[in-house]
Amino acid sequence: MDRPVSHRIVILGGGYGGLNVALELERRLPRLRRSDWEILLVDRYGYHQHIILLHEVAANSITPRDATVPFSRLLRGKRIGFLQGEVAGADLEQRSVAIDGRQIPYDHLVLALGSETDFFGIPGLRQNSFGLKSIGETLAIHAQVRRAFTLAETAPPEERRALLTFVVGGSGFTGVEMAGELADWLPELVEKHRIPMLEVRLTVVEASNTILAGFGRRPIRMAREKLAAKGVEIKIGAPVVRAEPGLVQLGSGETIPTRTLIWVGGVEAPPQLARWGLEVGSRGRAVVDEYLESAGRPEVYLVGDSSLVVEPATDRPAPPSAQLALQQAEVVADNVAADLGYGRHRHFEPAPTGDVISLGRADAIATFGPIVFDGYRARLLKETIALRYYYRIGGTTLGLRKLPGAWRATGIGLRTLLPGV
Repeated sequence: MDRPVSHRIVILGGGYGGLNVALELERRLPRLRRSDWEILLVDRYGYHQHIILLHEVAANSITPRDATVPFSRLLRGKRIGFLQGEVAGADLEQRSVAIDGRQIPYDHLVLALGSETDFFGIPGLRQNSFGLKSIGETLAIHAQVRRAFTLAETAPPEERRALLTFVVGGSGFTGVEMAGELADWLPELVEKHRIPMLEVRLTVVEASNTILAGFGRRPIRMAREKLAAKGVEIKIGAPVVRAEPGLVQLGSGETIPTRTLIWVGGVEAPPQLARWGLEVGSRGRAVVDEYLESAGRPEVYLVGDSSLVVEPATDRPAPPSAQLALQQAEVVADNVAADLGYGRHRHFEPAPTGDVISLGRADAIATFGPIVFDGYRARLLKETIALRYYYRIGGTTLGLRKLPGAWRATGIGLRTLLPGV
């Protein structure tokens, strides 16, 4: 990284957007005269996280290794440097970033910092809830659920009630998937610890008047019915207004004794975007032009949850998602390469995609425009999408290496798919 180069591209964040900008850009730039350019990927972790699988790790369906890949594995043999560290600041005027006290100059900067959990200023929520934005948070949920059952075996009645009550705050995509996966794990813990299932309570609380806001009536109805069949209680129009150790208070005044509150009620962009002088809009996301450049700074691109992109069909901000980040990554790679004289610039416009919402290990709901289907075929599609992503970033070898985790996640054997085998 310290050798002289004529052009350095620094990418902050190794999530879906940042990693794929690096991989796509490396393919686009010429292989000759490597000293003319350098790609440097920076991330706080030494591994890439497949975020859409984190709820499966939390609920014991797959292992942490099934949802992560070391950057050393992904970048082996590629012309991409990697630096693990915390981003302490950025000087956009001087074109440099501070990583763990070290100043690194850049010619192009790609900001792919993802998003942070939004606690909406609710008293006590940050201190008394578990998030689902990283493997570390995921493992904390996993350990807490196991600990709750262990402690409940000998706890007095009131404490036992709180230990065996699990609350998911937020019923968007992540909240519904977390509830469905957890609902499949709880019976296993009940059997192991010999606790009556009737004593276990799993509740989803949602501030708005529906779950899965933004989805159609049919998938919403199907999701509610499937969660109810698994014993999940759903409270809509029930905003969390306070969280205390062992207690969640709702807007109605109702209190729920619980030792496990999983908060997935919303996200916001990292606050440093505004501090660095970028123009920001809704939820702190940075305003970008049609090329995904920051307003007024053509050498700074944004991708993923940190960027504010408007959907032409609705004239509203596009919801942050892995699919949006991957689409943006290809356009940003094209445009940075074009800035260097290779290829043509492209405008970005979000392309419609389908959604697959997992509802436990053997069930899901898939929506593609007017087409909606569910069951184990939809669940297998979910894992196929995850495996296809691994193939995209790591080729056949990585895809095959992650295949056993996909089978564990679904709990669906070959006999289900091939009767008579």
